[in-house]
Amino acid sequence: MIVGNIKDINGNIKPEIILKYLNYLKNNDFSKLVDGKHALEDDAFIIISSYETENPEVKKPEAHKKYIDIQFIIFGIEVIGHGLNIESEILEDYNEEKDIIFYKGILNENLLIMSKGM
Repeated sequence: MIVGNIKDINGNIKPEIILKYLNYLKNNDFSKLVDGKHALEDDAFIIISSYETENPEVKKPEAHKKYIDIQFIIFGIEVIGHGLNIESEILEDYNEEKDIIFYKGILNENLLIMSKGM
């Protein structure tokens, strides 16, 4: 996991494809885009979502097989949970179309408070 503010991005991030899209986030204004899925290049896309933050206890841990998430806060604050040890109990089966699977919980979960630019 890489955690930081987008303004601090430099060329020391590998692989290059991650650096490419972090720079894309850094150099574009997403506050004017409408909610929804927006295609990029390299089979990549961004999803703009506006919502009220939920209590972390009601969020479901998720994982992906094809894509990775780059979480970026345009404005506001978001509390996310993360960890390396997802419990084995599946809450919702893998959805291939959405590339997502939900689990019951995360062992040794850590909470991260994200704010604008993170």
